[in-house]
Amino acid sequence: APAKIRAAILSAREQGYATIKDELDYGIVSVAVPIRGDGDEVVASINCSTATSRVDLEEMVETRLPHLRQAAREIEIELQRYPALVHSIRSASEQ
Repeated sequence: APAKIRAAILSAREQGYATIKDELDYGIVSVAVPIRGDGDEVVASINCSTATSRVDLEEMVETRLPHLRQAAREIEIELQRYPALVHSIRSASEQ
């Protein structure tokens, strides 16, 4: 399993997004993008999930990924405007 996880991380880094299908729960498809703080550090992520009966993985990427990327950019702008938010994110993830 560690090799599979490592491959998934490398793929997500190369593509700039991650996808899953039937991994968290059967019949669920999801796409996620990183949210970056200062210095290109990934501080969080944002995702969209739905049932595979509604869309397949390819359609999910095609239709949801542009919106997720735009939302991530908007969040990153706010994190630049309010750096204390990054501290709050880090504190919450350490608990």
